[in-house]
Amino acid sequence: MTSSKPSFYQVNVKIKFSTTHVHVEKIGRIMLSEHGRIPVEVKYSNPIVTHDGRHWQISVGVEYERKTEILSDVSLGIDLGVKELAVCSGGDRYENINKTDRMKRLEKRRVRYQRKVSKNLTKKGRKTNKPEETGAQTSECKP
Repeated sequence: MTSSKPSFYQVNVKIKFSTTHVHVEKIGRIMLSEHGRIPVEVKYSNPIVTHDGRHWQISVGVEYERKTEILSDVSLGIDLGVKELAVCSGGDRYENINKTDRMKRLEKRRVRYQRKVSKNLTKKGRKTNKPEETGAQTSECKP
């Protein structure tokens, strides 16, 4: 048995988007979970609104004009290396952050803490893996 979600089609002109909300005629104003994700002032097509019992969802097609970038005749060469992360053809050098003293110190610290946590887990594991007593009562003599 499959469960279906209640959904309905919304006419394009009766739906309004802002950067934070969407206004649907039959429901009202609904807050968007990702602010600014749906572009405003564009043409929308085929909006379908669904409800899963807890959240409202909208599926919409968006039409917009692509922005064309003007290309230049400048070319750039990048050399990736081990000592330095990248060296550009213009002479710019970018340092490999994994080779810095700070990163080496942090890595040693991480390994030390990892070892400490591992030891603590094995100690706790030994205590809990001991066979439990069968419940036999022992009598103690008090002097």
